[in-house]
Amino acid sequence: MADDLVSELPTLRLYSGGPSVVLWQKFLVAKGHSSGAPDGMFGNGAKKSTESYQRSIGVGADGVVGRGTYEKAIADGFDPSGLGYGAATDPNDPASVRPAPGFTPTLVDAKDRGAAKLASKHRRSALRSAQELDKVDGIVLHQMSFYRKGDTIDRYADVPAHYIITQQGELAQLHDHNVYLYTSNSLNATTVGVEFAGNFASTSGSFYQKQKFWACVLTPHQVSAARLLLETVQRDRGITKVYSHIQAYAGRSNCGGPDIWASVGQWGVDVLRLSDGGPGWKKDDGAEIPDVWRTWGRA
Repeated sequence: MADDLVSELPTLRLYSGGPSVVLWQKFLVAKGHSSGAPDGMFGNGAKKSTESYQRSIGVGADGVVGRGTYEKAIADGFDPSGLGYGAATDPNDPASVRPAPGFTPTLVDAKDRGAAKLASKHRRSALRSAQELDKVDGIVLHQMSFYRKGDTIDRYADVPAHYIITQQGELAQLHDHNVYLYTSNSLNATTVGVEFAGNFASTSGSFYQKQKFWACVLTPHQVSAARLLLETVQRDRGITKVYSHIQAYAGRSNCGGPDIWASVGQWGVDVLRLSDGGPGWKKDDGAEIPDVWRTWGRA
């Protein structure tokens, strides 16, 4: 297993969530250290099972899955290659459109599910007129700030967004662009929105109520799907701008957040030549995109 793959794998610890946790839980079950059903949520049970496995392979039993544990586990049959890490192409390189090797994202039409869930939850929405639809020229990047067991399109179909991207990289359209959703504050009138499943860290490394909503990483599969989405809406729907939710409402100070902006929003600006309004741009009660987000995670 390539050394760079091991170095890229996310550290798993109490309250971690996502596909990496699912794969680790399946491995623990296969090795006889867990009898629980893999759910992608690294709770106390997963921590204890990890400690049990660590004792069996002679590494410090701290319940944290880091480099040392990964290396021993890989030698013991753990295969993380399907998670999309260790890509031959650099996900931060503007020329790299699909950072997850072997993964081809597709856009799923789930508008029937989105409409049904929107109605059942009594969420506010409206239909745009043809004139209003003509003014829609941007897409806003959001993070859901939560992770749900199963991580399927159906599990997030009630999220009020035009598009969603699961942690596994499933990309779905829940609503057409003619649906006005009350999700992006002062940018609602001229944009559509995409929500990334997961609760992602701020630049300080903190998570929103991780004990309740779990602590996630932006996956390579999500980045691939999001870049496909930006290409698609630019080509087919006349989208020329990409924003982060923080630009419309400063109270969402980590939405979409540094990982989403650096890997998706800034990529859209640098490669697709989408506009984010320019340095310092914000609207009404928004805040400008922090400079550190633009190069976050890059060498």
